[in-house]
Amino acid sequence: MRPMRDKTTEDYFFKTRQRYGVKTIYSQPRKVCVEETIRSLRNNELVFIPIDQNFGTAGVFVDFFGVKAATATGPVVFAQRTNAALVPCFIVRQPDNRNKIIFEPELKLQQGATAQETVAINIQRLTDIIESYIRRYPAEWGWIHRRWKSRPASKK
Repeated sequence: MRPMRDKTTEDYFFKTRQRYGVKTIYSQPRKVCVEETIRSLRNNELVFIPIDQNFGTAGVFVDFFGVKAATATGPVVFAQRTNAALVPCFIVRQPDNRNKIIFEPELKLQQGATAQETVAINIQRLTDIIESYIRRYPAEWGWIHRRWKSRPASKK
């Protein structure tokens, strides 16, 4: 994850995660992020990677609500490198103000003609699952940034 811009808020959430034993892996520096994530997966730890965030030019562009969106490739790349299971997960607030955590069945990777195509196919599949949950529970999608900020290069 990326640290929040407001240091006070970041410190609060970091300490709360620590108190509950949730390790934080920051996205920068990138090398450290990749190493820590791979280490965690190889230690059979759960790693949650939100992919409904704008990922700029480093991601892959997939359809999200009918618009191309720059999306992180990490979940698929890490699954390829470590044989970790890809299990989509969602948190949905209940009428009694408790939360229900929903784990979808493992998403088995579909192979494309190239490594790049394999990543794109599977990130699209994950994104389709996220979109289906947002459509089912639109009030649960807390999102305060410009998801479609990055645009694919125009084809000439």
